[in-house]
Amino acid sequence: MMHEEIKKYQPIAYRILHNALIRNNSAHAYLFCGEKGTPKKECAFLLAQSLLCQNVKEDGFACEECDDCKRLMHGNYADLIYVDGNLASIKKNDILKIQEQFSKTRLESRGKKVYILDGIENSTAVAMNALLKFLEEPEGDILAILICEHEDRVLETIVSRCQKVPFYKNNTVELFNALKEEKLPWEMPWRSGINMKPKNFVSGKTYRGVNRM
Repeated sequence: MMHEEIKKYQPIAYRILHNALIRNNSAHAYLFCGEKGTPKKECAFLLAQSLLCQNVKEDGFACEECDDCKRLMHGNYADLIYVDGNLASIKKNDILKIQEQFSKTRLESRGKKVYILDGIENSTAVAMNALLKFLEEPEGDILAILICEHEDRVLETIVSRCQKVPFYKNNTVELFNALKEEKLPWEMPWRSGINMKPKNFVSGKTYRGVNRM
């Protein structure tokens, strides 16, 4: 289960999201940062599931097994938009389409409207500016999850408007030092080479018709 992988191998990310979920106080925007190969995308979907699932675990995370959780992972959740900037740069039109679709009444009976921008650092300059304007006027029922490998390529004004969630490679000195700095309870992940992707995860899938221009 992705929940268990995140809890064991990404304790800082787990703690940040756990605190938000258990208190029902999630940020309006998150920035998931980390090297290639860390489970940022998988955790983004887990967070989206956790805001929809009716059978959440005691720590606030989704069960990952109910119909709603499976529906979201298969791209059948109407109020989720995923844009993969790793395949092609994110354009201004992508951001405008998200704004347009989310300006309408929600299609699902519960949960938030969620958009995930993967590879946000690959956005065009005009797309970054359009996103910044969108983030500057947050709405309570909309959650943004931005994913990047290179934070220094993201506008500082965008970074400042997001709750940063760091991800680390297994067995790194950086993770050890970060855990000490955060003073979190931890179990060092001595095992490496873990496949972090759930079996039903479809890489590069774009939901709800967010087309490239």
